[in-house]
Amino acid sequence: MVRDAAPDRFDHVELAAGLIAIGDDEHPWLRRMGLDVRALAAGGAITVLTGTPSQMADTLRRRRDTLACPT
Repeated sequence: MVRDAAPDRFDHVELAAGLIAIGDDEHPWLRRMGLDVRALAAGGAITVLTGTPSQMADTLRRRRDTLACPT
């Protein structure tokens, strides 16, 4: 969709996604919104990090390496 919206400048578009949940604990504020952190993680949501600190760091590095555009 982004490529369609900005085809002539796509290579210069920078996307950002903030994290809404970190860790495996229950997040009451997400639950109030009808969201479950485990379900989001299982569905591949990039806005949640689960696992040990080492696993979360590995996930962030993998995302960076996979999603970053070459400079």
